[in-house]
Order: sequence, then C-alpha cells, then structure tokens
Amino acid sequence: MRYGIKCINGNNEYFLLQNEDETLLLSGAKLCETINKPACLTFSIPQCHANYDKIHRLESEIVVLDLDGSTELFRGRVVSDESDIYGNKMCTCLDALAYLMDTQCPPDTYTGSIQMFLMKLLGNHNGKVQPQQRLYLGNVTVNAPEGNVHWQSEDYCTVLSLIQEKIVDIFSGFLQVRRNNNNTYLDYLGEFPLSDQVARLGENILSMRHCIHTENVRTAILPLGAVINTDTGERLKVGSVNNGSDYIIDTALVEQYGWIEAAVEFDEETLAKDLLAKCRKYMEQCRNMVLTMELNMADGRYLGLDVQRIRPGMLVKVEAALHGIDTYFLCSGKVTDLLNPENDRITLTNKFSTYAEAVDRAQKEYGRKFKAQIKGIENALSGKIDQTKADVLAVLKDVPGLYKTKENPANSPEVYYFHNKEKKADSDILMTFNSSGFQVSADSGKSWYGLKVDEDMVTDLLKAAGINADWINSGTLRASLVGGLDITDKSAGMAVSAGVNGFCIQDTKNNKYLLNMKNDTAQRKLSLAINGKEGKTGRAEFSDGSYMDFQNGIFIGGYTKENGQF
Repeated sequence: MRYGIKCINGNNEYFLLQNEDETLLLSGAKLCETINKPACLTFSIPQCHANYDKIHRLESEIVVLDLDGSTELFRGRVVSDESDIYGNKMCTCLDALAYLMDTQCPPDTYTGSIQMFLMKLLGNHNGKVQPQQRLYLGNVTVNAPEGNVHWQSEDYCTVLSLIQEKIVDIFSGFLQVRRNNNNTYLDYLGEFPLSDQVARLGENILSMRHCIHTENVRTAILPLGAVINTDTGERLKVGSVNNGSDYIIDTALVEQYGWIEAAVEFDEETLAKDLLAKCRKYMEQCRNMVLTMELNMADGRYLGLDVQRIRPGMLVKVEAALHGIDTYFLCSGKVTDLLNPENDRITLTNKFSTYAEAVDRAQKEYGRKFKAQIKGIENALSGKIDQTKADVLAVLKDVPGLYKTKENPANSPEVYYFHNKEKKADSDILMTFNSSGFQVSADSGKSWYGLKVDEDMVTDLLKAAGINADWINSGTLRASLVGGLDITDKSAGMAVSAGVNGFCIQDTKNNKYLLNMKNDTAQRKLSLAINGKEGKTGRAEFSDGSYMDFQNGIFIGGYTKENGQF
C-alpha cells in the first residue's frame, strides 16, 4: 500500500505519486498536521519526473490520497518551490484552511452566536475569492449561548486569525476541513473523537519521548471574588471562612515543590463560602503537570487491522506501564511520512479543555475586557474633566480684570460700579455695591439681580424664583409675606385653604364647605360655618381631647392639652 499524490490544473489531473507506476516517484514527501492550523505538505520531485513541469505555484491544486487510493487526506495549493543544484524541486503546499488567510476583515463589531459569526466571516471571504478558494460552513457542534462571541476591532486581520483568536482559542474545540460534492466545508467540532487505535508500549510504540511542563503548577492560590468596595477596589476574600487565611494551600505540594502562588479572580462570586469551594476545585487543576509526548507509532492499518487513521483532534489511549501512563491524550499534531510510514510521528498532550471550561474561560475573558473598557471610559472622562479644568484656569488666567467707576449722586453717598468694558456705558456686565446691597446686571443695567440688605435681608432673585421650604431652618415666617395656603386633592375631592382672614375645608365634589371659619377683624370675632350652615352653636371636638365651643357662630372657649381650659 502506498499513498497517492496528484496535481490538478483546471480539468487536467497528473499523478506525482502512484501505487502502480514506479516511474512516478518522489524523493521525499511528508504531511505535517497541527490541530486548528493549516496542514502543510512538502515533497521533493526530481527533474526527470514525467510531470515535473505540471506544477505551478499558487495555481496547481495538490491532492494526497489515503492508502485506500480514494479518500482525500489533503487538498491545497503550492505556495512555494525551490530547486537545488541538480534541478530537484522542493515544493511546499498548504491545505484549504490557508485560503482564509487570503482575505482581510475590516474593522467591525459583533455580538452573537458562534454559528452566525462563522457565517459572517465565511460570507465575507467567499464574496471576494475565486470558486476554488471558497469554504462553506459545515457542522458546528460548539454552540455557545447566544451573545457569547464578542468582537470589536479597529484593525484589519485575516479571516483565519479571527476565527482562531475569537472562537477556537476561547471556546476550545477544533477546526476540520472536508470535501463533499466538489465543495470544501469547514466544520467546528466541540467533542474530540476517540481513536480506535491504542498506543501500547512493547507493541506498536516504536519509540517515545515525553516532556513534563510545570508552568501551570501552583501550590498556593489567593482567590479574589467580586469587588466589595468600589472606591478602593477591594475584592472578596476567603479569610472569614478559611481559618483566617486568604490563601488556599496544598501543603503536600509546598513541601515537595516549594511556595508557588497565583492570584485567581472569580468575579461572579459574592459569598466567601462559594468562593472557597470554587477555588478548591480550581486547585485540583493546579496540581497537574502538562505532559507532552512524541510517539513513533506503527499505523495499525499496515498490520492489517480495521482501524481509523489517527489525526489531530482525536483522543488516543496510551498504555505505558513502565512510565506509569494509562490514560487518553489529545493528538495535537502528526507527521506522516508518505514514502516511509514507519517514520510517522504523533504528538500527544494531556492538556485540553472541555466545552464547559472553555465557556467559563470565555465569560471571564469578556468580563475582564468589559472592565478594561469601563476603566478606559472612566480614565477618558477623568482626562476630559482635568483638561476642562485646565482650560478654564487658562481662560481665567488670560482674561483681564474688571474696570471700576465711582459716581457721586447729588446729596448721596458714593456708588462704585465694576464693569467688563473700559467705559461703563459700553459694558454689558455691571456690578455695584452700595448701602442697600449688591446687584449684578448682564444686560447693561436693564435688569438687576442681587442681594437687598434691610431688616429682613430679602433678595429680588429669590423673590422672583421662589423659596424652597427646605432652605428654612428656624425663625418666624411673617404672615405679611405669605399670600395664603391652598391645597387641593382632586382625586380625594377635598380642598384646604388658609390665610390671615380665615380657614376653610371644602368638599369639591359636592361643591360645599364642610368647615368655614372667618376672621372679622373689625369685631375681633371668628365666625363659623359647619356643613354650610351659619350660626352653628355647639362643640367641635378633636381626636386628642381638645375642643372648641361656639354660640351662634361666635367662638366662646375651649380646651387644649397644652393650655388647659380657656
């Protein structure tokens, strides 16, 4: 069995590597695949090859066929070629995913679903390129909640980089390019499929090299919850529910590796007990070291097994008792030697995110960006306020002062005027001080406002604008200054009015007076009408025990708790 490689120019196809034809040989051919990146095919073709001259840079499509001779492993174009002294040509090809680097996305904003975002990006791409460069949206199984994709950019960037940075890096999953009905489709899959090939030491693992990365190991975590003091920026901590300590400490790891701490933000947590529980769960992840392995593994298909080809994005079971390994690893990369399959290598890692972890990370990322935007707005406003203050001070500093004029009216004290023009007659802003008070005019003296000083110290400005009762702290409000009291509640059908000449309560719905007391200053008596009837004789009683006695409408006495009988 041998892989096949062919070159397509329009409607013409030319084999570069074929099972049956020994004359169609290449001196080297490798397919390098990395998860969520364009696959790269490199091959060396001798000058004596029958189809040597059929390869055209950026025009020819190169297709790699699997061992069955029909399934496509790779389809892309030649992006570069170089020749050695003997005329052997080394060609480099990138698969269809690299077509998304041919178009740029202009500055824009977007908030919505992953699927609609991908459709928007691919639609923008397909509207610019040739048919063979187009990719159509296929299966999307990473369906984050509506509105989870947030994009705001002021710069141009390629469609592929936007998909990688704004979707894959945040929500995990992997991109897959596939061919169907002469169209190329882009799938975005959330679940990593399991490989039916198991890598076993002593069976199909020919060599193994592994590397342990410790950059994610933490022995002490300082969890920070929601902000509890907006003025200081203080955040919720766990000391109150963690024996007074704000740290979550793995004492065993501290003894083994020493003190390695990190502050971790959990913005959504507002209760200390919930913050503590979430941090303890997070601490479990910090104990794990990242293990990366590179295996030289025999493909089971060469051994006659009915198994699938291992490809990036698959979970591969590794059993190596000697190294204490018996678990699944994510295939993050693969190098396939198309001429010498025994040299195939796969790269495995135990670091991969579930969808739930990816969404949680995305929400935190958006929260951080949102806070940064708010902080930026606050800084901008603060800057504008500071600039405005500086501008006002600069204006005040440069503006000249006021001119002064003294006038001596006949048989009157001196009067001083301050004005904005050299001559008082030409000025529109006037200020004056005299024994009566202080006045200001902004219309050349046509109207004046200010403070009139007399025994009551009343201002014309307040007199015109009205007095807010909340301004009055104490003292006596003279009746001569009050025009009266009028309170009307239309919904209740009641009206109450009072003044120096009397007091009345009126039923406005039935248009009659319930209580009408009139002050006859000439006779110094108070006349009373109850329910519209004059000359009422009797007693008006109140809820606190007080009462007033009337005879023929004349008030003759009464009783109050404060003053007793009178």
